[in-house]
Amino acid sequence: MAKLTTKFIQNATCPPDKRMKTYYDELGLQFRIMRATQTKSWLFQYRWESKATQISLGSYPHLSLLKAREERDRLRAILKKGLNPKVTKEIEKAKAIDSQQHTMQSLYERASQERINASTRPWSESHTKRVRFIWKHLKPIYSVPIGNLTKARLRETLVLIDSEIGTATAQQAKHILSMIYSYAESNEYIPRNIIRDFANDPVLRKPQAKDVQKHPFVALENLGHTYYLIRTSKASLANKAFLFILSYTALRVGSLVNLKWSDYDEIKSVLMIPKEVVKNNRAIDVPCAVQARQLLSELKQSQMTIQGNRWRHDMYIFSETGDKPINAETGRVAFQRLLKRNNLPKSVLHGMRSQALILWSKEGFPENAVNVALDHSVVGSSSVSDRYLGEESYLSERLTMTQWIADYYDEQIKLYQASLT
Repeated sequence: MAKLTTKFIQNATCPPDKRMKTYYDELGLQFRIMRATQTKSWLFQYRWESKATQISLGSYPHLSLLKAREERDRLRAILKKGLNPKVTKEIEKAKAIDSQQHTMQSLYERASQERINASTRPWSESHTKRVRFIWKHLKPIYSVPIGNLTKARLRETLVLIDSEIGTATAQQAKHILSMIYSYAESNEYIPRNIIRDFANDPVLRKPQAKDVQKHPFVALENLGHTYYLIRTSKASLANKAFLFILSYTALRVGSLVNLKWSDYDEIKSVLMIPKEVVKNNRAIDVPCAVQARQLLSELKQSQMTIQGNRWRHDMYIFSETGDKPINAETGRVAFQRLLKRNNLPKSVLHGMRSQALILWSKEGFPENAVNVALDHSVVGSSSVSDRYLGEESYLSERLTMTQWIADYYDEQIKLYQASLT
């Protein structure tokens, strides 16, 4: 039966003839009042290695009778495990201090640097840039110590990004926060990664396939019309070559737009995509169809005519002069305007990857070859097969695929032209 009550400790005082007065509760919990200051505090007394030991639990009324008993019970549970509660409290206090010193900005820098320098699956240069761009949206919490951030404030920050910028950006921001919290958890700055609690949040949960708005692509029945418009448009040779080769290879825009002539093996007819511009940080050779080789030859000759003796192999492929690459964003807008002027549904450059996937799948090309073309990695039936297939590039199969799809687009253009007469 507990000896102390809330009313008692509220009114308790230290007798004037004593320096301090201690009142006893149950199971080692003590309540102490100092005469000089009349401050009230909680203590927990226990035996460790046959010696009586005391721990300060906190002051009253900051720590209520109920909370003091809860803390006593927690420490007693630690004691039953064979651990010294005093040492445990000291470690916990040190971690709490650490969490106050570690701001989100400092933790982001350390956690991201760890990912960049990782021995397995390190971040690529392009992925690092994307992460830094998303990180800017979390600026309001840069200087906040991780120990001061509540789940409520984190949620408020992410929901605001979701509503004002977009769900995709909010999800990427959530991934960055999870990286930071995982890093802090691994280094014992915080007890757990609270970002995991958003897994079932109605707003912040990972969108399901049915919730994700897919990148719009050119419908198969409109392929001939669309590529005829590109071919006959007033766009520059560099922009036309970029759009057609993007369609033939199913590469991401970022993997193609900044390539230089030194990345093109003209003898083997292969574009050598450096790992720095690939999302999964894996370099890959991309075979070129005959149509792509012809476009590259025309583009190179055009640049050499403009530059004369100044032309160099470190110049950009998709460029009018070779000095600087085309602006992919300008190309995207021009592509969408072209479609709109001709009453065709909206499509985006990234949707060309979906077009290629649909066409290659319908034609029955090997799944692993398609995976390499789209993601630069092999996905087998098991982790074991993935390990052994990991270095296989399916180059000959992908050459067949790219040549087939280039021929298919040419055929669709001819069919559309025939329909005009």
